[in-house]
Amino acid sequence: MARKRKGKYRSQLERDVAKILRDCKVPFVYEKEAFKYEIVTPLNNTSCGECGSTRIVTKRTYTPDFFIPVGHGTVCILEAKGRFTAQDRNKMLAVKDQYPQQRFLMVFQRNNPIYRGSKTKYLDWCGAKGLEAIMVTSLKEWLKDEGLR
Repeated sequence: MARKRKGKYRSQLERDVAKILRDCKVPFVYEKEAFKYEIVTPLNNTSCGECGSTRIVTKRTYTPDFFIPVGHGTVCILEAKGRFTAQDRNKMLAVKDQYPQQRFLMVFQRNNPIYRGSKTKYLDWCGAKGLEAIMVTSLKEWLKDEGLR
């Protein structure tokens, strides 16, 4: 079921990120393009009766939130996240691996544990997986460090 939108953006966090980008005079495009990717799920000690494969490949599409130019004709993709579910984590790892030339930046509303009771928080998990991540409260500083404001 599709989520209802209030205006152009899907969440308040996305509206906040867009406002920061506008306030810092950073050009951006919202949901400019989609990326095709695959999720590979191994079959436990079994194989497909028809083809013999030991894994299931599911084709998906990922539409990132913000595309911002970072110089020399390249862009950085900002993904604004409130909750960062296991499905989101799997998606981002797959997209990162399947598009190694692309730069992704996760922008989190809060640095919550990845699941209830976990000691690993969103920023820690991203760092361990080689995925760039910041808090939305650090976005202006990140833009400055990147020479974008």
